Amino acid sequence: MIAEATVGHGVLIFDDTGFAKQGKHAVGVARQYAGTRGKVGNGQVAVTCCYNDPQASWPGAVRLSLPREWAEEPERWRRARVPAAVPFQTKPQIALALLDQARAWGVPHRCVVADADYGDNPTFLVGVEARGARYVAAVRADFAGRPKRHGTPLRQRADQVLAALRRCPWRTIRWRQGAKGWLRQKCGAVRAGRITAEGEAHIGWLLGERAARGQAEEYKYYWSNLPASTSVETLVD
Repeated sequence: MIAEATVGHGVLIFDDTGFAKQGKHAVGVARQYAGTRGKVGNGQVAVTCCYNDPQASWPGAVRLSLPREWAEEPERWRRARVPAAVPFQTKPQIALALLDQARAWGVPHRCVVADADYGDNPTFLVGVEARGARYVAAVRADFAGRPKRHGTPLRQRADQVLAALRRCPWRTIRWRQGAKGWLRQKCGAVRAGRITAEGEAHIGWLLGERAARGQAEEYKYYWSNLPASTSVETLVD
């Protein structure tokens, strides 16, 4: 059953952002990858939770991510005045804590959305599912799935599953008008099972995105636990 907190017009978007920073004494600073820089560098990284709907978008919550190396140096932790009660958490674990906070605040939302750093993390997906929330999360091409078709291998990569789709299920969908016209891509979706570490298959949607006519070819993949009755247009939205 989907909790009442997941009912609303907007979505909660989970991501992380980096802040370039020199030195080694500021809380959480380390050499680490940050999407805002697109490379590894010295700085801090924070996990963010933003609310978005067709009319507005605003930040909901943010929490600094402390690298594992900080947790392994208690004296450094103490000198930076990090409270002793603050545990080490991975970014997916922090995102789940922010989801709990948003729900405690009563932020209405119909879906959780995240990039592949979260979608490819079983801890995050299992945590969202355990909270009874719907989600659409980006995944990488090697995401393990099990298509609901006879005569196919039990375990396949996301790109293999979607490559087997006939040409006709891929259709161009527009979802928002930008400064240079409508944003559009060819999209296709198939019901499949998400393979867990225990070999279980959690049924959901595997969604693919590829270039429309006149665009440079690029493939993207998403996993969702939205119901079987969900249209491709709704998944894209």
